[in-house]
Amino acid sequence: MLTDEFKEGRPKSVVVPQNIDAVRELMMQDRHVTYREIKASLGISMTSIHKVLHDNLAAKNICWRWTPHNLSINEKQVRVDWCKEMKRKYNQEVFKEIRKNDRQHRIILHHDNASCHTSAATTRLLQGQKIEWTGHPPYSLDLAPKYLFPMVKNKLPGQSFMIREEDIDAFKMQISEIPQSERKKCYKNWFQRMQKCIDHHGEYFEKQ
Repeated sequence: MLTDEFKEGRPKSVVVPQNIDAVRELMMQDRHVTYREIKASLGISMTSIHKVLHDNLAAKNICWRWTPHNLSINEKQVRVDWCKEMKRKYNQEVFKEIRKNDRQHRIILHHDNASCHTSAATTRLLQGQKIEWTGHPPYSLDLAPKYLFPMVKNKLPGQSFMIREEDIDAFKMQISEIPQSERKKCYKNWFQRMQKCIDHHGEYFEKQ
């Protein structure tokens, strides 16, 4: 949990990448999330939450639901082009061929553009492990992957780990225990969301 650390002198800003990413994650999990819920979860002030939402995430509240950013015509087209490319590149038939011929068990990763995902350290790690990244269009929380990861996070609260490797092993174990049916559902939902984006010509497609 992220909290404001007390220090004497001039207060230190809590509008840092970790808190911005944490607020973004809460928005992804629940577009109806309130200021009070964000404050209770992260332990940061209402003023800081407002600054993160409006200045850093460019979010606006429509009918009590957070919708990120006002998309430009170009940004909408980028979203549509990306969705079409993903549907072409990773449809079921292509995936079957990949699984059939990929004896080295190639990893294809889709995550959003959170700073921790696009940092130099993360990029080096992915390249070193020869992990293929699908990329992700800017300002596209509605297209971000949010199916399997929450399932894992819900099973890990309250656990503490002495070293980083224990944390990684616990995560891997939870991932391996996800039923095949849930994995297929995740894959199906991914394609459904991309098709909705295409059908809406790049506009945000989730109901307001």
